[in-house]
Amino acid sequence: DLGRAGVKLAGQPAGPATMTGTDRLALSLSWIVALGCVVFLMLPIVITLAASFTSSPVYTLPPPEWSLRWYQSLERRSGLWEAVALSLNLAVVSTMISLILGTLAAIAVARGRFHGREAIATFTVSPLMMPGLVVGVALLQFFREIGLRDAYWSLLLGHIVITLPFVMRTLL
Repeated sequence: DLGRAGVKLAGQPAGPATMTGTDRLALSLSWIVALGCVVFLMLPIVITLAASFTSSPVYTLPPPEWSLRWYQSLERRSGLWEAVALSLNLAVVSTMISLILGTLAAIAVARGRFHGREAIATFTVSPLMMPGLVVGVALLQFFREIGLRDAYWSLLLGHIVITLPFVMRTLL
């Protein structure tokens, strides 16, 4: 117990922390607002999940009958699992490359003293200032112009261009 050990704060003995009525009201309102934000953000996911268990071919809530119809149809989708595997592969590879290059670039920009350091820092953050769709379309046009037609490599480079600035900004 700090109060019994003779610790003084601002010349006064330390005592138990007490909350005033205003403090309790502010804390309660903070929790209510935080809970409201969580509900607001999670509600679309909950509604979509509930609607996915309907037997109806159109969106209806509440569902007329609970069914696993839409989940069973996933088994019959051709190419779905190949697309999921490709997406996971791109995510893992682009994340690893971005982490390595972003960490090295952030160390160089933060610790290095060389001409053009600020230009490199600004250039690497520039994709953050544009919407992802704009960057994606621009990269698609650029890759076509330089003759890069392989979908995997263009997707991988596009993902790296978008994720690399996030790594750098986090580490700087």
